[in-house]
Amino acid sequence: YIKITMNSESGIMNLVDETYEQSVSLLAESNDSVIFRNKGEGHAEIVLKNIFKNSECEINILAKSLTSKLTSSDSYKRELYNFVDKRYGKLKVLLEDIPDNICQSSALAMIFALQRMHPENVEIAKTDLPIKSGDNKVVHFTISDSCMFRLETDIVNRSAFCCFNNTVISDSLNEAFLSAWEQSTIISSLNMLEC
Repeated sequence: YIKITMNSESGIMNLVDETYEQSVSLLAESNDSVIFRNKGEGHAEIVLKNIFKNSECEINILAKSLTSKLTSSDSYKRELYNFVDKRYGKLKVLLEDIPDNICQSSALAMIFALQRMHPENVEIAKTDLPIKSGDNKVVHFTISDSCMFRLETDIVNRSAFCCFNNTVISDSLNEAFLSAWEQSTIISSLNMLEC
């Protein structure tokens, strides 16, 4: 496994549930450097769609399998699709598990379709090398443009730390991602059946 570390939790902001979506959108649009907490699929969806919406060049995703309710949501798929298809962004997806039937994941099916449409911009790989935090827990994350991230430190409850402008943490996550990517198996959409 690959290990990452994150400094203490000082300076981490808690956002209020009632205004969470509005607050996250404002932080994303203003490119704010505040680090904030994120918990649950609803909050994760809000942060990820804002990362996708505000990304300009590249997005790297490390996930289990993209078969959750979160990744099947319309806003998740729409913003990710627009990033690749409308803005010609580069997307790398590193998965711990590839479903036997990609139709189990509407997000993964869409990403494979994007790979067929934009083969130079979309890469998918499978890793057998989990990335773990300093306390030895498996983590998942999304990083974008070397400054935005959502680092899921509790993959069961979807608890995470997020920021729209932090190159230090984003670079550390990107380094771990690329290290795992180098040891992964590339998956081609040509080997997958369409849904």
